[in-house]
Amino acid sequence: MKTWQDRVNEEAVLKTYSLYKKPFDQQPATRKHGPKATMVKPDDDKVRVSLVDAINRTGLKDGMTISFHHHFRSGDAILNKVMHTLSEMGFKNLTIAPSSLSAIHEPLN
Repeated sequence: MKTWQDRVNEEAVLKTYSLYKKPFDQQPATRKHGPKATMVKPDDDKVRVSLVDAINRTGLKDGMTISFHHHFRSGDAILNKVMHTLSEMGFKNLTIAPSSLSAIHEPLN
């Protein structure tokens, strides 16, 4: 048998959280850190016209950390291209957090 405390706790939870209805039904409403979370639905176009446009849309600022995931055995040149573009755009004091580095990333030294 549920006590009145159990019912109060359930009501508090339901006010804070909502039940799952269907995919993409709920929009993110809050954030803890960084820009407000947004949702990309399967039919939404998230491709940008250029790397500069994509970087601008991230809200990146001097001193922030950016991460890269590499799954190619010898790496790829994406990290190099992004870092070169960020340098041309004038970003400073960035920290990179790559999952791996290889010989192809030598220009970063």
